[in-house]
Amino acid sequence: MESADLKPMTVTIAGRVFPVKVTEEEVVYFSDIIAQINEKIVGFQTQYPTRDKLDHVIMALLTFVNDSVKAKQNAEVISKESMQSLTELSHMLDDMTSKEIEISQ
Repeated sequence: MESADLKPMTVTIAGRVFPVKVTEEEVVYFSDIIAQINEKIVGFQTQYPTRDKLDHVIMALLTFVNDSVKAKQNAEVISKESMQSLTELSHMLDDMTSKEIEISQ
């Protein structure tokens, strides 16, 4: 991807401003991502008021990474199950086709 395809954007996470570059497609949902991150940080600030801001950011990071890993694992399981189902269907179709050929002969 060329940098000409990227759009500059400024985001604020935990009160700090960061310049980022995103694709046209990412612009649509990137603000929602930043809002989710900040909401998670605020939640941890409320839940753990004695911790510092870096702790809250790290806890939010761990939460998002954990959710991402779980989603990837679930997708892999679903993909395997789908492949198994498709293979079974293919075998069933092969069996039906071979029986139809035998009957027609």
